[in-house]
Amino acid sequence: MWLQREQGVLRYQQCQNNGQQIIQTYYLPGQVDDLLDLWPLDILDFTTSKYQNLHLSWKINNQNTQQGYLNSNSADFLEIWQIFTQHLQKLLENYQTGELVHPPLYLDNIEDLVYLQVTFRKGGKVYNYLGDRNLSVGDWVIVPVGVDNHQIKARVQAINPRLPFPLPKGIKKVVRKCTSTYF
Repeated sequence: MWLQREQGVLRYQQCQNNGQQIIQTYYLPGQVDDLLDLWPLDILDFTTSKYQNLHLSWKINNQNTQQGYLNSNSADFLEIWQIFTQHLQKLLENYQTGELVHPPLYLDNIEDLVYLQVTFRKGGKVYNYLGDRNLSVGDWVIVPVGVDNHQIKARVQAINPRLPFPLPKGIKKVVRKCTSTYF
């Protein structure tokens, strides 16, 4: 495993007994910073080997770059390593089961959908939804909101006929266009 703060890179490599290699590279500037900030040094570069040797590059007082190995037998190291690996595992789980393996939404009629931006009140925050092509900017629609998917009224602010790929995780679909009974 290799983490590099400056470019926000996390690279994980597995070597199989049959000579095959699996290499995963993630570009996650904020999250790599958070992982490296768990350590009590200003770490720039972090490398592990299959023998769990940790080679680090770090700065002292934002000036001189130092390099060396951490003593993996110390109690302080083991405590930080446990916290670090828990954070790392959560981060990798989030990205390893992405949309290509578990699509967030199976859509039979994907050609009939557009990407909408809606607001719940004038000048309010914009939220993204999928909607039917028959909707127009300014239309009022009913959308599911929150973990319980309760339905509320929103106004269409913008329409993009092209859907992003992959679809954003957790994207929801407009329930229906509002009728005059909602006003």
